[in-house]
Amino acid sequence: MIKAVIFDVGGTLFKSDSVEKDREVKAGQKLLEFFKKNGIVLKLTPQQVADAMTLGEKKFKQWSKNDGNSIDISPYELFSNWVFKDVLKKEDLLRLKIISPNAINLWKMCGTPDIRVGCAKMLADLYKQGFKLGIISNTTSFTNVVIRLFKNKIYQYFDEDSIFLSCSSQYRKPGTEIFKAAADTIGFKTSEVAYVGDRISKDVVGSRDAKYGASIRILPEKYSEMEEGQEKNDTKYLIKSLSELAPLLKQINKPSKVKK
Repeated sequence: MIKAVIFDVGGTLFKSDSVEKDREVKAGQKLLEFFKKNGIVLKLTPQQVADAMTLGEKKFKQWSKNDGNSIDISPYELFSNWVFKDVLKKEDLLRLKIISPNAINLWKMCGTPDIRVGCAKMLADLYKQGFKLGIISNTTSFTNVVIRLFKNKIYQYFDEDSIFLSCSSQYRKPGTEIFKAAADTIGFKTSEVAYVGDRISKDVVGSRDAKYGASIRILPEKYSEMEEGQEKNDTKYLIKSLSELAPLLKQINKPSKVKK
């Protein structure tokens, strides 16, 4: 019996996190200005900052997946060890430690996507039906997810203890640690929890390995945003839109007929 539903954020509750290049450059400019205002002068162009952020995040995620046992890091560690390691001065590090949580938000919010069609209604319906709702998100920002929920007026469906961020828990998807910790914290067995996400490699594999009751994959709204290999139908539960989730949960929870 599924009693709780935990969601991925980007690509699931919201449209894909991918952003246009010009928005990345604008975010790079904002980062440069923010750093300078706080005493850190980077001799880089906005484009170079955007490229450094994109490459640094990509390298970290690859390392975490292959060699880091799916661990996560703080915004300070991302900036100092992966993004600007070769351009920061020693005297910049203390300032960076103080401002890094706000700095990462400038970058993360540059491409804040729209909420997916039917999201608010789906959450309201599941909430009224008595499901405990939660979130597991891979992110280096402590506040980005919460800001998105507030801006789109869907925060009320989640409790403070049901939002799990990789930067806070120190573990990333697809590692089972964050999935198991989420289920335990909200007070349910993993077999009583369904997870909904758009990525096979992170969401389906992670929740399935953690023995969740249901690993539900939602397809992206655009085929161009589909993960490599994601067109393969290797997921037991597959939905195309959020409006299909409530009927699917009803079907999963339907008592099986006992053969006489």
